[in-house]
Amino acid sequence: MTTPIQTVLVAPPAEQNAIQAMLAGFGNYQVTRVFQDMAAAELLDYLLVSDTTLVLVHQGVEGFSTKGLQEFVHTKGSAARVVAAIVDDQGDVFDACLQTGAVVFRLPLRKGIFERLTAGYPDYYAEAVQRMATSVAIPDAAPELDNTAYQALGVRRQFLQVLTVWSSKGGSGKSMTAMELAYLLANVGGRKVLLVDGDMNRGYVAVALGQEAMAFARQKNIATLATLYDNRGQMPNLESFVYNYPPAFAKDGRGNLDILFGLAAPDQANLPCFVGDEGQQGMRFVSALRDMAQKSYEFLVFDIGTLIPVHVHAAAIKEATTLLVVSTPIVPDIQPTKAGLEQMKKYDLLPRNAGEKAVLVMNHYHEDCGFQENEFPAFIGLTMVAAFPQVVPEPLMYAIVNQGQFVSEHFLATKNGDALKGLTRQLLGLAEYFAPGTRGLARQHAPKLADVVEAERRGIFKRKKA
Repeated sequence: MTTPIQTVLVAPPAEQNAIQAMLAGFGNYQVTRVFQDMAAAELLDYLLVSDTTLVLVHQGVEGFSTKGLQEFVHTKGSAARVVAAIVDDQGDVFDACLQTGAVVFRLPLRKGIFERLTAGYPDYYAEAVQRMATSVAIPDAAPELDNTAYQALGVRRQFLQVLTVWSSKGGSGKSMTAMELAYLLANVGGRKVLLVDGDMNRGYVAVALGQEAMAFARQKNIATLATLYDNRGQMPNLESFVYNYPPAFAKDGRGNLDILFGLAAPDQANLPCFVGDEGQQGMRFVSALRDMAQKSYEFLVFDIGTLIPVHVHAAAIKEATTLLVVSTPIVPDIQPTKAGLEQMKKYDLLPRNAGEKAVLVMNHYHEDCGFQENEFPAFIGLTMVAAFPQVVPEPLMYAIVNQGQFVSEHFLATKNGDALKGLTRQLLGLAEYFAPGTRGLARQHAPKLADVVEAERRGIFKRKKA
């Protein structure tokens, strides 16, 4: 029987339950104490005399500092201890924490963090034992954090996040969510993003972006790339197959958003590169695409079709670090969405607790729709991370699409974007969920974006500032 890892959790109340639930899923962690203040004297005192072998620290905890991390790492006690920090990429936080000797993971909280921690723990603990036996004094203090300054987040790459966007039926806003999230992560968050139109029903993204995009997509798209991979047995260079979308805040140069367009014709879905070897070739292609994206991108965003058994769709769900489930608040959308999640579990694409991997995005929400805002998340068992309002006039949305623009792009370009403020605010909050610091950068990039970042509220959950 494996000896449980004696764990001390240092995290804010809002994150404690989520972290403990994820730890419980691995079965070899025993949380002995939980602290809400990293600077509390009793915390270090406890570590010195206890058998704690893992200290897990969330950056949002009160009193968080690199000096505290360094003390936890290097102060000798009755047992060697591994110190793991989960931090965002704001300013120099990640690099500063690395210099303390802690094991550092990037937010947001997700199952993958604890998978990597579990796999690497034996090596981390061996290093801690060696450090305990040889270190004489605490090293010079690591650089302190500047939590008030946002730096360009695209300069230092983060570990690839794969975001797969799915809905149970067409018209729910799936493609809009995928496109706008990719646009904001790239153009406001400064991240390198690859948006993939992986809908095996038909390609939508190129059509939505106008004549130039459609002309490119007729020559180079997901089918031409997959065919080359099928023929050669290896993935060609992506750069010649992706459409680089112009940057939002520069007149020229290469932008952060690359797009792999979807099928040029519906019958391409039946090509051997997707359905060969009983569909396994399509799944291998998606896996190879993920591996190739790891070399150049920080986000891989899949827009997939509604049918789950389609192998390309299933592979994109399985490869996802986060599955974004998009739905509208009506019964004909809610019931199929829940059934679809159950089908994903049946095919082992989602864990039994779908909330460990999937989140909910509500589209066209209005307070008079007949559902309370928390009813659908409770029914479906997912956390809602965005609720797009049903206040954008249809003629305006049609005009944006007919002009071949992103909604966020149109909002930045037009003088009268009041009708898009609510949607833009939610979209920025969704980008912030995956790339902390995006909202701060929004304030710097453009007055119009600063205007939609509410001064008295934060995040997508409308929580008031402390």
